[in-house]
Amino acid sequence: MLRRTIPLLILLVLLTAACRIESNLGAQVNADGSGVISAEIGYDDEAATVIEQFSQGEDPFADTPLANFPNATRTEEDRGGLHYEIWSVEVDDIAAAIDQVMATDANDMIQEFNLVITDTRIEVTARGSMAGALEGAGGLLTPEQLADSLGASLRITLPGRILESNATSTEGNTLVWTLPITGGAIDIHAVSDPTQSAGGGFPLWVIIVIAAAVVAGIGVIVLIGRKRGGAAAAPPPPPAPEMPSA
Repeated sequence: MLRRTIPLLILLVLLTAACRIESNLGAQVNADGSGVISAEIGYDDEAATVIEQFSQGEDPFADTPLANFPNATRTEEDRGGLHYEIWSVEVDDIAAAIDQVMATDANDMIQEFNLVITDTRIEVTARGSMAGALEGAGGLLTPEQLADSLGASLRITLPGRILESNATSTEGNTLVWTLPITGGAIDIHAVSDPTQSAGGGFPLWVIIVIAAAVVAGIGVIVLIGRKRGGAAAAPPPPPAPEMPSA
């Protein structure tokens, strides 16, 4: 999503100052195929100074594809020593939305994205690379400089229990793949079962049935206890009258 901004602006930033820039793409997938797609660019104070200098008062990130996506919102956030520009949008069909975003730029960070959804299985396969986004950087920056100054990742959040994943790291149900900066591509794969809880174990419907049975059992125990307590509290019968002595 940064094909235009990285060669024209960010490479200038990297050549001008020692700084740090990160780009993260995100997809939160729901069980019905809807979800949220997001993109963020983070940069430190040194990069911010150079970005302001070269942008000449214009929005330096206006050409990022998600920035122009219908109904996308833009927010800002500071974390980990970086300032992030964040774009996000809720969509009814997340696979189609990602295809639409990718179609705007053949050199996107994600070249392939496939999503298969059934009642009990959500499978994601994709391919990520920074080669297209960093086209032209060769000869300007060494691989070491690129690795030190740039970071990029894909973050996918799946519902239910994660069954398979080759993610670089995980944060709960969010799977994170670190994209190689110095060349090459990575294949991305993950599977979840939306009917199972995130911690594994029983499917959600089984948990609901068990919970209902427990509640019903507690109700029966309380009712029996009340009946027994009522019987125990009943007053004793009056004593029999004494017979007169002869």
